[in-house]
Amino acid sequence: MPFVTEVLPDFKGYRLTVFAPFSNFPSGSDAEDARRMNAFLETQIMKFPAQYYWVHRRFKHRPEGMPAVY
Repeated sequence: MPFVTEVLPDFKGYRLTVFAPFSNFPSGSDAEDARRMNAFLETQIMKFPAQYYWVHRRFKHRPEGMPAVY
């Protein structure tokens, strides 16, 4: 069941939005299921980018000699 949370102005609480379940999910294709979930998340993040948890450091290790990403 896809859902997103939004912090309300002045941190006065949260809004939870629950969406309809994905149809034909899981589909039997891990790659297709991941693509659909990521597309959903990308759409939702673009609505409230300031509220996304950007501290996740996906690229923790860089090749030697490469500048840090963060």
